[in-house]
Amino acid sequence: MLVKTVPYTPVNPTLTHSMPPLSLGTTIIVMKYSNGVLLSADTRATMGNLVVDRFIPKVLPITDKIYTCIAGSVSHAQFLVNEVRAHLMTQQMDLHANLNGMDPMVATAANIISIYLHKYREFLHAAFILGGVDNTGFHCINSMIGGSVLEEDYAISGSGGVFIKGLMKELYRPELTRTEAINLAHKLLKTAISLDTKSGGFMRFVAVEQNGLAEEGTRML
Repeated sequence: MLVKTVPYTPVNPTLTHSMPPLSLGTTIIVMKYSNGVLLSADTRATMGNLVVDRFIPKVLPITDKIYTCIAGSVSHAQFLVNEVRAHLMTQQMDLHANLNGMDPMVATAANIISIYLHKYREFLHAAFILGGVDNTGFHCINSMIGGSVLEEDYAISGSGGVFIKGLMKELYRPELTRTEAINLAHKLLKTAISLDTKSGGFMRFVAVEQNGLAEEGTRML
C-alpha cells in the first residue's frame, strides 16, 4: 500500500510571511555604579524594515526597586514582565504576612524569567537585563534567550550591543557616579545607533538606588 504525504498548505499562505512580528531590534545597557544601578535603552521598534514606533518603552518596572530592559519580541517580553510582576506581588504579600519585611529579590525575578525562557525556548524570543536593589545589595542580571542567567557589573544586549561591548569594557568603572553612568550610557547608545539600523529614537534611562527609583529621564540620541 502506497501512502502519499500531502504537504500542509495554510488557508492563506501569504499570511505566514506578510507581517513580521513587532521586534525590539535594540540596544539595552545596564550597569552598576558607585551607589546604584542604571538601566538604559533606545526607543525604536521595528517590523521588518519598517520603523513602527520611535518611542516605545524598553525600560519597565517590575517592582518599585527592580526594573528590566527588554529586547526581542515586544509581545513576548511584555507577557513575561507581567508574569514576573504577578509572581513577585504574591511573594511580597506572603513575606509581609510573615512579618519578614523583606523586599523581593532581583535574583528571584531573573530566575522566574529564566524558567519561562528555558521551558518555552522554542517559542519565546526575548531577552532581559534586570537591575535593582534588594537586601543583598545592587544587582545587574542578564537573562538571555534560552534561559541562561549571568550576574555582572554591567551587561549589554540587543542588535546594537555587538558594536559597543569593546567600548564599554574600555570606559566602564565600578566607581562611576550616577551622572557619569548616565553620560556613559548616552555615549554608548549614540555609537550603537550610528551602526545599527534597528536601534534609534531616544535614550530612556532609570537609576535605582537604595530607596528605589532615584532618577529617570529621556535624552536625544
